[in-house]
Amino acid sequence: MKSQPPAFDEHAFDEREWQAQERARRAPPAAAPGDGYALVARALREPPLSPLPADFAAEVARRAVAERPGAPAEPWLERLLGTALGLALAVAGLITALVYGGTWLQAVADALPRPPTTALPLGMMLAVCVGLSWLVGQVGRPAGRSSGRRG
Repeated sequence: MKSQPPAFDEHAFDEREWQAQERARRAPPAAAPGDGYALVARALREPPLSPLPADFAAEVARRAVAERPGAPAEPWLERLLGTALGLALAVAGLITALVYGGTWLQAVADALPRPPTTALPLGMMLAVCVGLSWLVGQVGRPAGRSSGRRG
């Protein structure tokens, strides 16, 4: 016969375990060697040793502008190389289309379903309906206005 596990009381707790968890939560984290997070957290908890200079923000902005890596050294060379790369890609695509285009186009055509024989008359009926709707809209419009937008 199986024995029943002891009933779980969700409101009961061990006071010593609770206090240990609270002490661990309040204590600073133990830093492993090379742990930058603990160093940053400790630096943020402590006040700075000396106040920042009055022109600190202006100096940082000046350095950021001076060391900006976004501007190319030779813009004309970058444009030339980009154009050459684009042309090489276009030529490679053209050669590939000429070499493999026939078989590829035939494979795509074979994979596509054949349109039903009624597709052409249905398409023509749709075009006639759209054209008639446009004509009816044009009848009540004053001369000189070709679009339905106002303003």
